[in-house]
Amino acid sequence: MKLNEKSLKEAVESAYKCSTVRRGVKFSQIVCLIFIVAKVLQLVTFSWWWVFAPIWLIPGVIISVVIVMAIGVLIVYLVCLLLDKLTAFKKARARKKLQRNKNE
Repeated sequence: MKLNEKSLKEAVESAYKCSTVRRGVKFSQIVCLIFIVAKVLQLVTFSWWWVFAPIWLIPGVIISVVIVMAIGVLIVYLVCLLLDKLTAFKKARARKKLQRNKNE
C-alpha cells in the first residue's frame, strides 16, 4: 500500500489537531509518529516493537522501577523481621542462661 504525499500530510495534520486539543503533543508521540511513517514508507527496517517503543518504553521503565523498589522494600522488611526474631531468640537464650545460673 503506497501513501501519496497529500494523504500522508492530511493524516499528520489530523493527528496533530487531535493531540493539541488535549494539552499538546508529547515528544514521544511525535517520535512514534515519525517512526510509523518511516516504517510504512519502508525507510527503516526496525521491528514494530521498536517503532512503538516511544509509547511503551517510558511506562515500562516506570513499572520496572516500581517493581524493583517494591522488591527492595520487601527485602528490607524481611531482614528487619529476621533481625527482630534473632534479637528475641538471643534475649530468650540469655534469660534461660540466667535462670540456670540462679538455679545452680
